[in-house]
Amino acid sequence: MKLLELCMITLVAVAGPTEQSGEPSTTPTPAGPPASPPADPATSPPADPPDPPGPPGRLETAASLYVRADTDRTTVISPRARLRTRLGDDRSHLDLVYAVDAWTSASIDVRTAASPVVREQRDEVGVGVDREWPWGRVAVSYRVSHENDYLSNSGSVSVQADALQRTVTIDARALAGGDIVGRAGDERFRRTIGYGGLFFGYTHVLTRTTLAQAALDFRAQRGYLASPYRWVSLGAAGLCADAAGLCIPEQHPGRRLRLAAVGRVRQALARRWSLGAGYRLYRDSWGVLGHTGLLDVRVRPLDTITLGLEGRGYTQGAADFYRAAYPNVPSQGWLTRDRELSSMWNVRGGLVLDGRWVVGREGGAVLNIGALAAGSYYGYREFVGLDGVAVLELTGSIGVSL
Repeated sequence: MKLLELCMITLVAVAGPTEQSGEPSTTPTPAGPPASPPADPATSPPADPPDPPGPPGRLETAASLYVRADTDRTTVISPRARLRTRLGDDRSHLDLVYAVDAWTSASIDVRTAASPVVREQRDEVGVGVDREWPWGRVAVSYRVSHENDYLSNSGSVSVQADALQRTVTIDARALAGGDIVGRAGDERFRRTIGYGGLFFGYTHVLTRTTLAQAALDFRAQRGYLASPYRWVSLGAAGLCADAAGLCIPEQHPGRRLRLAAVGRVRQALARRWSLGAGYRLYRDSWGVLGHTGLLDVRVRPLDTITLGLEGRGYTQGAADFYRAAYPNVPSQGWLTRDRELSSMWNVRGGLVLDGRWVVGREGGAVLNIGALAAGSYYGYREFVGLDGVAVLELTGSIGVSL
């Protein structure tokens, strides 16, 4: 049972909902003053259900801090707090989440827009209710986030069902939302985005030591999908800051469909070791095709501690309408200065620590501590002004279940 438990813990840790951009983005990527939020709700899934329930108890509290810094002169600090409590009985729960993204940037997007250093803060509140049944779990959630020039609202419904004596778990989720995009200094600028999506996941305990998972994630967006702060140079080298040519606002198609397919396998190698591998294929209606390879190893030196080493590699082709430089406006009218629509690649490696201790007598409080240190590099094959970005990420978390 120890082998299967180790597999389950580590598969859950790496097999959450699939990322919805071609690859986890370099965002926050400011595009002018003030920094715009991720204007792409599919890049940062807008309506994920509440965090998976922890050990049975009356109350759970958790706090985490995420810090990110990169060589493109962007720094992000993101604290997060969560409260989970029972509603009436042991099968119904309420989740409350508050998160902040505070960041400062003088990235290439800011500099080429002839803008100063920008500072921005996004506040997010989420609420979720879930109920457990003999056959599985049902959850609903709502999320709202706000910053100076951006408002986002979204909701989701998810169902998780167990089958074949709990050797199979089926997950399904539907989400929908809408955003309002503004522009600093222009009270008349107001654009909207609507989006929705479906997620299906299948996890199978193949043997006492082997787990497999497959998932499909579909997202659709409609509305204003460009950035109000990015400008595109015509007839110049691709940069607006010093261009002699004309600079005009970027223009994106008003609809985008995205589909990601993921397969993952985890195998216990010994009593305390397990190895995981996965592959993700991404495709969208703008012509971006991405491939992701995942590999990680987990070990439990003690029954209360899990250590992990994980790696990821990614590559994608450019969107159909992307050009490093535009001599003139293309016939279809679409043009962009979004680096995440260019041909790019990424590698990432990280160290993970998860600890769980029972405090006091058996059945008392449970203390959970986690930490992550990761480094990554994004390489851009044809983005004028930036060849690559190195990123350092640090996360620490602590939680208590009563």
